[in-house]
Amino acid sequence: MSTTPAATHTPPGGDRAAPDVPVATRARTPGWRDPRLWIGVLIVAVSVVVGVRLVSSADDSRSRCGG
Repeated sequence: MSTTPAATHTPPGGDRAAPDVPVATRARTPGWRDPRLWIGVLIVAVSVVVGVRLVSSADDSRSRCGG
C-alpha cells in the first residue's frame, strides 16, 4: 500500500489535465502618457503651491517690532 495520495501523483510521461484557469495578463510598463503619473505630478504641484502660499501668508501676518 502506497502512502502517496493518488491526486498528487503524475504518471511518468503523462500530464495532468489543466483546469480551466484564465491566463494571467501582464501589466504594461507605465509610460509618459499614463494618467496616474500626471495625477501624481498634479498632486505634488498643488501641494507645493499651497505650502508656499501658506508659509508666505504666515510670514506676512507676523507683527514686526521697531518699525
